[in-house]
Amino acid sequence: MTFKINEVDRITPQSSLIHSTFPDLVNNFVYYHKKVSTGSNKFWDNQPPKYLNYKSIDEVKDDIIKNPEKYIKDGPITVRCNASFFYTCDSNIPNNEKLMGYDRLYLYPEIMTKGTQYMLSQNGFSSKSDVLHGTVRWIYDKNNEIEGFVIVKDRGNLRTHIGIASVAGNDPELLITLDFHENNSNISADELIAIESETFTEDATDRRGFNADTKFRSGYLANRKSFVVQGEFLDKELEVDFADVINTKRRKQGKKGHKYSLSSLAKLDFAKDGKQAGYLTKYKPENIKAAVGCLKKILDKRKENTQISVSAVHTFAKTFYYLTSTPKALGINKTSGTNIATRKELAESLEYIYCQPTRRGNFIYDLKDLIKSNSEKDTTWLAFKSYMEILLKDLRELNDRTNDYRSNHPCIQAYINDIGEKYNQAEAAKIINR
Repeated sequence: MTFKINEVDRITPQSSLIHSTFPDLVNNFVYYHKKVSTGSNKFWDNQPPKYLNYKSIDEVKDDIIKNPEKYIKDGPITVRCNASFFYTCDSNIPNNEKLMGYDRLYLYPEIMTKGTQYMLSQNGFSSKSDVLHGTVRWIYDKNNEIEGFVIVKDRGNLRTHIGIASVAGNDPELLITLDFHENNSNISADELIAIESETFTEDATDRRGFNADTKFRSGYLANRKSFVVQGEFLDKELEVDFADVINTKRRKQGKKGHKYSLSSLAKLDFAKDGKQAGYLTKYKPENIKAAVGCLKKILDKRKENTQISVSAVHTFAKTFYYLTSTPKALGINKTSGTNIATRKELAESLEYIYCQPTRRGNFIYDLKDLIKSNSEKDTTWLAFKSYMEILLKDLRELNDRTNDYRSNHPCIQAYINDIGEKYNQAEAAKIINR
């Protein structure tokens, strides 16, 4: 939907999904009709209120275009708008791998499921639903003068869906508060997305706690320092993708995307000032990097998938930290001694263990054992439970030791003490000492 003087490009279910001026924008009304079958439409008892104490966007659109500075200066307005007026800067633009937005309209099956559940409980649309929010993007003519605008909705995909569904797929008026971009014909699409993404991030992630993919994507696009630095670490240090953010950026730059991606960014934190936090400070970035590199080699040989479990990264990183550090580096000042292995030696041993084939063509050790479960979330314990016994035996042979490494070794003792439960600490000692 594009607004111009005395003119509105009316949208129908058959209209283009993508906006003609802004290829990062997807129309909510058209998306609904692409995803919802005609047979699912019906009129519900509760439909969106009339909102007659608010002006319609049709009543003010001409004045907005004629006097943009007034609206930019005076701030937000709240108006009635048809659902077909709304566009979403989606994270997954159909047929375009170089574009990425911050919102998640592409998760429409999830929206439909939630929408149906909500409508059943409310018998349709709730009159108490929050007001939607959007930002006006300006459209310029060849002389760089404003000739129109489009509404980019940055919250309320579910409410918009419910509004349309409550009137059998027709085009209801919903209430939306509009902010306005500055009047700048030279502003880039990336800059527009960054401004909108910051608004989205404040609402969707800071207040409502969306999933990790959405948090990272919107925070990264909003140029929040913690997310930008985190993205650089993923791209340049770990050479992995997450939520298709890094690879989309690389494709846009004409670079090849990374083969592997992380399942999560849990514990790989950066603070608001961009400084390392979480496991990066506790177990050191060089050990996180070594863990990811080792898992890549294992997955290359196993040819199972291209997603690296972050709990496997945590498990391996702790092993690298405790077994390649000297007692002094671990803070055990009263004990002298050297590390148990170098990172190269440890990586080779782990790769050997996890790439041993069975006669049936499978592998003796299952990487799924390194994934946290509802019953087992301690990745320190997972290492002892899964591979520590055979790993230490392999390192003993590598180092030409006569005796096994045992739980009284200061580095192993520190490692065991990092296990959360006392019972599992005792079990870990038994595994090492038997």
